[in-house]
Amino acid sequence: MMLPTTSQFAKYAGELGIRNDSHVVVYDCDSAGMLYAPRLWWMFRVFGHHNVSVLDGGLEPKPGEGIEPGHILGSVNIPFSNFRTKDGYEKPVHEIRQLFQDRGIDLTKPLTATCRRGVTACHLALASFLLGKEDTAVYDGSWSEWFHRAKPEHKVFEKRNGV
Repeated sequence: MMLPTTSQFAKYAGELGIRNDSHVVVYDCDSAGMLYAPRLWWMFRVFGHHNVSVLDGGLEPKPGEGIEPGHILGSVNIPFSNFRTKDGYEKPVHEIRQLFQDRGIDLTKPLTATCRRGVTACHLALASFLLGKEDTAVYDGSWSEWFHRAKPEHKVFEKRNGV
């Protein structure tokens, strides 16, 4: 967490498209609230970039809030955490293969991974890649987009608290 050198910071900021005259707005999306944004604000100021602001409260609402839980009609659910060990590492290939087999997923057929917002679906794409399937698609919009665009008959809503 030490400060980078001036040249490292300038190179990184420049690669992000930040110029000397840019107004930079930093924010957090952490569940702990504002945690890292003040550090980034301070770093910019240390390196002489004073046109920087902190977005108090971060990004609200977070992407995906206000969307009922559910899934796309005809999809099969394998939570991304099933591909990881209890320590957070990728499970061995034979265990990953068993996850697909247990759910009747034929890796010789087209496969599209989805999740809530298109992030954890990449775990399924990686898992299938490890099994030799190099063409798994990821639906970038995932359930969040599907929720807003699909016809009601193509949505399956999850029950909450037995309701």
